[in-house]
Amino acid sequence: MRVSGVVLGNAGALLVNLARDTAYRAVMVGAGGAEVLVAILQLQQRAAGAAGAAAGGASPAAAMDEKILANAARALANLGLEPSLRADLVNRGVGAPLAELCRSSRAALVLVNAAWALANLAHDPDCAPQLGRDGAALALRAVQKAFGKKMPEAIVKPVAVAMANLEGQPLPDEPAPVPEKPPESKGFFASFF
Repeated sequence: MRVSGVVLGNAGALLVNLARDTAYRAVMVGAGGAEVLVAILQLQQRAAGAAGAAAGGASPAAAMDEKILANAARALANLGLEPSLRADLVNRGVGAPLAELCRSSRAALVLVNAAWALANLAHDPDCAPQLGRDGAALALRAVQKAFGKKMPEAIVKPVAVAMANLEGQPLPDEPAPVPEKPPESKGFFASFF
């Protein structure tokens, strides 16, 4: 059965919208939404591989419909916002296709969404080791290496957050812990003397 890009694009957009609402996230995963998103990513990656081979070895990601990939990754990023679903999503195999997407694409919108998906999933310290085995850290390092200092600004933060989460470091934008006792103040004018 051949599925058109329009159908995949619309399906991805629908899943992105459903995954935005916390009330639908668990229902979506329970109904096989994660598997559908993985299938969308894999269909697109296979199509890109075939197109790349036909084009004489062009980059596989160049032939993919970026909007379809971005929608599928965004839906997974939205689902990964739900702490109670992270382990289930990782166990359903979303890590490897997201890592492959980071490895094969250089489209900013695709990479932003795939990196946020990995960042959200890796926020659960129990998920980070499996995501590492799925190749997430290596794929994100490949993104960093490919762009170097010319990485688009929109990609910098999600890649940094995903890497920090995978390495077990706190999120860069997490608030600092509040000390139990505030530091002693010597008064406003004491700082000038």
